[in-house]
Amino acid sequence: MGFEDKISEHYILEFPGFRNKSIVKFGFGVIYNLEETLIEFKISGRILIIVDPVFLTMEFFPAILNSLKRNYEVHIYSNVEPEPNCEGIEAIKNFIDLKLIDTVIGIGGGSVIDSAKFAAILGKNDTSI
Repeated sequence: MGFEDKISEHYILEFPGFRNKSIVKFGFGVIYNLEETLIEFKISGRILIIVDPVFLTMEFFPAILNSLKRNYEVHIYSNVEPEPNCEGIEAIKNFIDLKLIDTVIGIGGGSVIDSAKFAAILGKNDTSI
């Protein structure tokens, strides 16, 4: 049974009063469908992938990244601290502002996902912590 045979879930989370939409996908092998997810939800423009540094060393990650770079301007941020603090979130938000990021994707564990969610909300709503 291959990755495509595994079940994954996704949710669209909308935060009233904020100008953003969150799509959460999880499941075994869901990363292999990242490009299809971007197309499905009509994602375009500049993408920031916030990723655990461990993913950068995994053999599958460069192939996925190169695939995305064919159709998107992709930026990587991997300097996420465990148990993110306000300064770390602000640093990512500043990166989002500097690179004019349209979409934030978090790949990894809890700290990466939490950082991606907070930074995306701050970036899209022109605010700070």
